Amino acid sequence: MSTRNFTRLLATVKEESLETSKGTEFAKCLALLELIDPQTNKFKNSFYAFTKAKILIKMMQPEKAIDFLRPYVSANLQDVNLLFILSHSYFASMQYDEALMVIDKTIKVNPLDSWLYIVK
Repeated sequence: MSTRNFTRLLATVKEESLETSKGTEFAKCLALLELIDPQTNKFKNSFYAFTKAKILIKMMQPEKAIDFLRPYVSANLQDVNLLFILSHSYFASMQYDEALMVIDKTIKVNPLDSWLYIVK
């Protein structure tokens, strides 16, 4: 990854209010793994969006994870992993009704996943 692209990546991360030392480390990891599309500064696929949301939750920023995930979930309504991490984000932010609605959507997408029934 070029220095210019790394600089753009850091700017993107800072825009998302991840200016903590953990946020900087996160940006470095993403740059090294080349998980960001250099043309758009967007994650290459939903797996990476899932990963970033999980990191935001661990950084105690579940509301940012929710805001970040919405466009990815809208674009991938059948992606069970994105739906699951979105429900986890809602739960972590104490928005329990929204978490249950997302779990219900996830069950509709994958009714054979017994774990979802246990979570609910």
